[in-house]
Amino acid sequence: MVEPSPHGPWSNPQLEKLEAARRQKDLGNDLTKSGAWADAAKEYEKAYSAIRWLHGMSDDVTQKHKDLLKQLNLNLALCYSKLNLHEKCIWAADRVLEEDPSNGKALFRRAQARQGQGDLEGAQSDLKACLASTAMSPAQLGEVRVMLAAVTQTLRTMEAKERRELAGLFDRMARSTSTNTDTNTTPITSTSTSTNTGTPITSSPPLFSPR
Repeated sequence: MVEPSPHGPWSNPQLEKLEAARRQKDLGNDLTKSGAWADAAKEYEKAYSAIRWLHGMSDDVTQKHKDLLKQLNLNLALCYSKLNLHEKCIWAADRVLEEDPSNGKALFRRAQARQGQGDLEGAQSDLKACLASTAMSPAQLGEVRVMLAAVTQTLRTMEAKERRELAGLFDRMARSTSTNTDTNTTPITSTSTSTNTGTPITSSPPLFSPR
């Protein structure tokens, strides 16, 4: 609780707003415990909006402000991930990563959202970055590894399928070219023998709880 000032009921208006936002965040945390993700997100959004544009603060208050914004955005990313709101999840994670590029929780949430959007290469990149985070617990790193293995395997399967489809396309093109050559060539106008044999051408994946 903010201490009263001898000159008035509050010594610092910014601290008062931060304290109110922290209480709002705690309400959201309670809602996540029951899986009420949408209601929790609303509490976090209210808290975030109330303090987002605070300015003119002392250094110590500025740090408290940054820390609270980070907690709110991480919690929002969690809620948005649970609600499959991928764009919002990425937005919240990005706000954290702007200030803390190696934040493992934000990278993980963004990876989940990117996977949900079908951006498997982006998800893979974020998950690899997660493994370098020193703030991750062994259990969290284990979850990251499981998801990374699943995403990597899916990418490999997709790449192999694309190679097969491309090889089949080239095969059909080669056969079509060979057929057209045989049909259009006559003994009178032919000056060379086609060597086209129609050979196919081939070409060489809750431990992150709110705070």
